Amino acid sequence: MSYAGVDVKYKNQEYSVLIQPTNVPELTKVSVQETGIVIGASVTLTKIEETLKHLINTLPEHSTRIYASFVEMLRWFAGKQIRNAAAIGGNIMTGSPISDLIPLLMASRSILTLCSEARGERQVEMNPSFFTGYRQNIAHSDEILLSVHIPVTEKDEYFYGYKQSRRRDDDIAIVNAGMRVRFESDSIVVKNLDLAFGGMAPTTVMAPGAMKELSGMAWESSLLEKGTDLILKDLPLSPSAPGGMIEYRRALTLSFFFKFYLSVRSQLAEKLPKLVPPLTSDEQKAIRPSQLEIPKSTQLFQKVPTHQSPLDPIGRPILHASALKQATGEAVYVDDIPHFENELYAGYVLSTRANAKIISIDESEALKVEGVRRFFCARDVPGERNMTGSIAHDEYVFAPERVTCVGQLIGMVVACDQLTAQRAAKLVKIQYEDIKPLIITIQASF
Repeated sequence: MSYAGVDVKYKNQEYSVLIQPTNVPELTKVSVQETGIVIGASVTLTKIEETLKHLINTLPEHSTRIYASFVEMLRWFAGKQIRNAAAIGGNIMTGSPISDLIPLLMASRSILTLCSEARGERQVEMNPSFFTGYRQNIAHSDEILLSVHIPVTEKDEYFYGYKQSRRRDDDIAIVNAGMRVRFESDSIVVKNLDLAFGGMAPTTVMAPGAMKELSGMAWESSLLEKGTDLILKDLPLSPSAPGGMIEYRRALTLSFFFKFYLSVRSQLAEKLPKLVPPLTSDEQKAIRPSQLEIPKSTQLFQKVPTHQSPLDPIGRPILHASALKQATGEAVYVDDIPHFENELYAGYVLSTRANAKIISIDESEALKVEGVRRFFCARDVPGERNMTGSIAHDEYVFAPERVTCVGQLIGMVVACDQLTAQRAAKLVKIQYEDIKPLIITIQASF
């Protein structure tokens, strides 16, 4: 439902029922348990960040390593306004392959609680099998996401999250990752390993080969070397993969793993100094956290001679006509204009064909809808009145006899409100006769 507003306003969609999840008490609960924290699906990211920070300050350090990674990732998650409104449930169920949180949830083996009136509640682990395809998951059509359980970390467990985007702040990821390792008690032998990556497939994926083969190995350089080879095998990318930058994205997965290896080794060196030597100065630089700095800038203007006429604009910084209104929030947009008495709304009837003749237009069913006033098409504005264009009037307002692209305007329903106009526009029946495209070969062109 994260796109409901866009769908209704711009895609002519209708929803029989709309629910505001922040008003459902069961979806806004947060409870702290011995095994972790249970977060309602509609809890905002800002509230999650505040809650996790509180737990980090009150619980033992080793038990909050997953929480610390979530807080760090939320620093780079969109802007504050978005975090104030966005909920964790929407991030999960939308299923974006470059979601910042899904790799962390997957690597931490978080538990999702799904529920429906008919099926009751069921719990599923956040793993690759949760997603069945691009933005699709195993939830049934009558199920909703009730809550997410994010576990605490054990003493011999370490967790980190990573993200690389085109710019540092407020940008979607190119590749991101969540990584977790658990060691045998007081040793550097890997008990189990979880490596989750976003931006490497239509869904968030894990590196099963690396996770299996590296378990049982010591956290040494040989593990790093073997791990990089296995990750490349686990995460192939086709040269035609959406998003491009194939080699760069594959290199990022190795960079994240290298940084994870050094970060964990640094902590092991503090805990088990007899087994793990400290990092070198160069290695320490590789894991140094990024610092948020307040941006500074200077704008320079050309100095205008004192004798130059005030009416002479040459060299003067000219203020944009709408700059002050936009900067102060006083600019008036269409949605800001007050409604007038007897105001009417338009619902567009658009072509569903790329190249076709219009055989007939039947608006009879649309005109039966209560609140509909009129239907307009090319026959209502004949001749020059149906022509438009910024310079030459050579474009049709309403397609008269033929459409030349999908989405070309054919007609317009006028009604008492926007939803009625959109609903009636769907009832207008257009009969087409497709025009076979003329394909000219090189041989036929001679």
